[in-house]
Amino acid sequence: MPRYAFTSPPATTLANQTVRRRGELRWYLRSIVALCVAIASFGCTKAPPAESVILIVIDTLRADHLSTYGYERETSPCIDRYSQHGAVFENAFSSSSWTLPAFGTILTGEIPSRHRAGTLKPRVEGEARAKEFFQLDPNLPTLSSRLSEAGWQTAAIMNNAFLSPNFGLDRGFDRYDFDPANQHRLRNAEEAVDLALAWLDQHQTQPFFLLLHLFDPHIGYSAPAPFFDSFASQERNEDLQRLEDIRDIRRALPSGTVDMDYLVDRYDEEIRFVDDQIGRFLDQLTERELWSRSLVLLTSDHGEEFLDHGGFEHGHSMYDELLRVPLILWVPHGKSGRNTVPVSLVDLEPTILDAMGLPDSTPGPGQPLLSLRGDERRTLVAERTLYGPDRSAAIRWPHKLMTRGGGRPLQLFDLEQDPDERENARKQHPALVRELSVTLEAAASQNSPDSEVAAPDQETLDSLRSLGYIQ
Repeated sequence: MPRYAFTSPPATTLANQTVRRRGELRWYLRSIVALCVAIASFGCTKAPPAESVILIVIDTLRADHLSTYGYERETSPCIDRYSQHGAVFENAFSSSSWTLPAFGTILTGEIPSRHRAGTLKPRVEGEARAKEFFQLDPNLPTLSSRLSEAGWQTAAIMNNAFLSPNFGLDRGFDRYDFDPANQHRLRNAEEAVDLALAWLDQHQTQPFFLLLHLFDPHIGYSAPAPFFDSFASQERNEDLQRLEDIRDIRRALPSGTVDMDYLVDRYDEEIRFVDDQIGRFLDQLTERELWSRSLVLLTSDHGEEFLDHGGFEHGHSMYDELLRVPLILWVPHGKSGRNTVPVSLVDLEPTILDAMGLPDSTPGPGQPLLSLRGDERRTLVAERTLYGPDRSAAIRWPHKLMTRGGGRPLQLFDLEQDPDERENARKQHPALVRELSVTLEAAASQNSPDSEVAAPDQETLDSLRSLGYIQ
């Protein structure tokens, strides 16, 4: 399969087109020089297809709630418009169903058992304490540290309490702008995009890596005007105003008094707001002549459940409403298209290194997506739950094996024939169940002995309590 090519985004003015073409011309001249040097030195080495990288991670965004991925409600018109000019991966999976282990994978290209971030410290019987999680393995190089060592400027704008520097995720970033959201205060997508654009204005003349995290689709769902009430009816809003606290909603769920359709409406309004800000951000990349010379990636750390399988929120299971995430790549000077090959967050780190022309000295299970073959049938692994017994999943398309802990039977689903994951087919495929079970056991044995338990500061702990993650 050829490299994905890039076609220019819709330009709104002739001036925008002229700016873009000047940027592309400069990029071509630099690329020709680099290619000549590379050929002289190595004979057949190709020039890197991008000068800089922008990675956008939208928190708690399930792929099937984007109109880009076929959702009946128009939640993502801006992403829809831009997706026509990028590589859209139809079957992208997270490495976990909650934030910390998923981000550990994004930054290292390793599965949670290997990088350790988000692994819960075993509880000593009789010991009372809040949940304690291991940090990112200090011996693993991170994407940010690799790029920083190679001379790139690196920055991250992070808004989830589980992305605190205390968990080791800040390693290699020149700037790590961390502002943990809680139930009553949030640095929303508009503010985060403003910060990202301000940073780009100061660093766009140098190669850079920018990680932009947007928290908004995470509960509580309360999009700003004009998106608030754009999907939810006013009557239902009045009925549920008393359920403002996350813990109130959780307590009310068993009674059946929570209108789940209302919560879905509010969630979709958040997505629509974030989409609007994504559109503004991508438009500004063109204005700043950055679009045509940057690799831009958009994804999520995990999804969200609305009683699809009897649960709510995330972090408790490995069903697709939590694991299936959007993934779109925009690559300079390649072509657009949609790809059904199963991929994972483990592929982001090798993809970015490949696009930057940097070697991967410690390759993990991921593969560069820019040269992924169409016949890939890898086994993708997802691990770590935040609530209940630890669970994991192994995906070898089209089958997905899930462990459920507590001695409960394994589940095997055919994601092509049974995309809603209703029919357990483990008895029909005993050999496959055994093989995938061995894969999960081998994955779980990769624990690092050098990780330490994180020691979050008071602000982070307060945010986690406010969001109901710890007591």
